[in-house]
Amino acid sequence: MRFRLQWPHLRGVPTGAPYPLLPTMNTTLETPVRLIASPGAWIEGEAVRQLYACARLDGMRQAVGFPDLHPGKGVPVGAAFVTEGIIYPHLIGGDIGCGMTLWQTDLPLRKAKVDRWTKLPFNLERRWDGNLGGWLQDNRLASSPFDASMGTLGGGNHFAELQAVEEICDGDEFTSIGLRKADLVLLVHSGSRDYGESIFRAHVAEHGADGVAPESPTGATYLAQHNLALRWAQATRVRAFSSAFDRKPRQPHVCSTLGSYPSSRWENTKANLITRWNTSPALILGGWCGRSLWPQPKPCAT
Repeated sequence: MRFRLQWPHLRGVPTGAPYPLLPTMNTTLETPVRLIASPGAWIEGEAVRQLYACARLDGMRQAVGFPDLHPGKGVPVGAAFVTEGIIYPHLIGGDIGCGMTLWQTDLPLRKAKVDRWTKLPFNLERRWDGNLGGWLQDNRLASSPFDASMGTLGGGNHFAELQAVEEICDGDEFTSIGLRKADLVLLVHSGSRDYGESIFRAHVAEHGADGVAPESPTGATYLAQHNLALRWAQATRVRAFSSAFDRKPRQPHVCSTLGSYPSSRWENTKANLITRWNTSPALILGGWCGRSLWPQPKPCAT
């Protein structure tokens, strides 16, 4: 079943909010449930049902669906959740650290030869034959049974694309983060592959879908392993850039978004954990500003 989003069924924005909030969907739950989508968006009913089901979990303070909201394996994909005092690893899933990293390249747009480039052999799924041990050491990662996946993209909607900037909405911001319209950019979308999946499966095998307190031994162990998976995921995106250009990036990435990870945020002396799954953190509170991890709220110009 699919339904068309009807904006009249949304309540007004709460007054006195510390940052811009979207209208809340009608619900008898205490947890606010919000959906970011245009009035003409088609959202699957099962995805909305899963979003409401997650909103009923203990400690849940807010559930937000995004334009790409669709059903997952028990929990929706394309959503973010705010919890207080509890972590739900099953909301994050196995592809921990799944996200995108954008680099400015020095390839001039005017020299782009799309027809010729599409015929070049280009394979980011083969094992890298370079100094993998040194690469892992440089990224503060230990060797694991999943080393062969380092630098690969994986399946699903993961990709590596050379892109051109077509429109600039904020010239000052565009320049400040080091972008140039005359040159191509590279966008890489991937995650922690089997590395993160192994962490997720080991946790679920012992604890199922139960939530854990972040300061408990179980929570601390999960977060420590989770942080390594974040580092692994970012390292594999950099490795993909290096494989594509046969060199390391000459400058830091312009921006990096993480779609599957929890981030802590303090409000009124309470630690709230924000869990995102397969969606850009830019969409939660406003414009993406080229910052890694959790960006400070900055409203988008409309």
